Amino acid sequence: LSGDITTTRTVQRAVDAIEASDAGYHEPRAGETFSFGSAIVEVINPEKLTGDLHEDSIGVRIIYSGFIVLFTGDAEAETEAAILARKHDVEALILQLGHHGSSTSSTVEFLEAVDPEVAVYSASEDNSYGHPHEVVLERLREMSIQIYGTAVNGTIIVITDGKTYEVRKERG
Repeated sequence: LSGDITTTRTVQRAVDAIEASDAGYHEPRAGETFSFGSAIVEVINPEKLTGDLHEDSIGVRIIYSGFIVLFTGDAEAETEAAILARKHDVEALILQLGHHGSSTSSTVEFLEAVDPEVAVYSASEDNSYGHPHEVVLERLREMSIQIYGTAVNGTIIVITDGKTYEVRKERG
């Protein structure tokens, strides 16, 4: 968890579960790296907490041999710009779109820096926010980035051996 204060029931349940299990707990910050088996996890966000849950979303770049995926959480344009300004390497084959494919995220500059082959968003069908926003989908199409989303494809699974990858989808 980022360490932001929130009163949501989901976060409280997670904190309760951590405390009940004696599991380790850490609030990662930009610049930290961790080994996870054969993979390297680079934390790209947050650098420090601002009190804005979207700006403080944990962002990680996971490197497994030649395969790289970038998870941006709910990062919006301001956060994307801050990540780029800190000179983090964000290049990745797979990009999880920030803020569910919202028009507040996935700027041209950020997409050009990441240069993904595939973009994935998580949003329910006919959600009240209208995610993903058409402007983002059009931007991705113009950049020839393949799009997968839970609203259309259901569960999306990426399988890799570190050299090649395959995207499997439940439907669509």
